[in-house]
Amino acid sequence: MARRIVYSGKNNQDDSLVVGNHGPVQIVIKGDFYINGLVYCPKHRLQIYIKGNGRLALRGICKKIDIIRVNGNCVIDLEALKLSELELEELKGHTELIIGNIKQIRKGNIDEEVLSINSSNKVHYTAASETIISTSAL
Repeated sequence: MARRIVYSGKNNQDDSLVVGNHGPVQIVIKGDFYINGLVYCPKHRLQIYIKGNGRLALRGICKKIDIIRVNGNCVIDLEALKLSELELEELKGHTELIIGNIKQIRKGNIDEEVLSINSSNKVHYTAASETIISTSAL
């Protein structure tokens, strides 16, 4: 069973989110948010659910992140996070995803007009690109 971290309501601001290596974790965000955090999960999965507007910035190391559902106007900054795999399942609204050191990206149900993916090496992918993108060259 995954641990669950929930942010709900208006003006969620947290500059001290820490996710440790204690099993799988779900981060659920509902409302307006500005969240920065440190992740250390080299053996586990992190799942993210967002419904709202704002910015989520994570740094550290994680085996796999599943962005299950995003609906709203938000920026997800994973540039300072080392990942083996990133899976994008359902993304709606205007979402900007900034990535860094990621080996593989898997894409699911993504609206073509709403997602931009920017790597730290200034490579730009859109939702109309391939289903699986290998970013090992980044």
